[in-house]
Amino acid sequence: MDVKVKRGLNDREVAERWGVGLQTIRNWRGRGQGPPYIKAHRRVIYDADAVDRWFTARQIDRVA
Repeated sequence: MDVKVKRGLNDREVAERWGVGLQTIRNWRGRGQGPPYIKAHRRVIYDADAVDRWFTARQIDRVA
């Protein structure tokens, strides 16, 4: 059996990855508006692929 283990991202890493403030990530999570996450006891863990998909899905294409 081949098991792949991914390292999750924390709030700070998600904020840095997307160039937003740390408090913004926390506010989004508190309002249920942010990327999907897993709460493991007191830790909040984000899957990097899921975070990328979440941000990409919010891309707005503007027509000139």
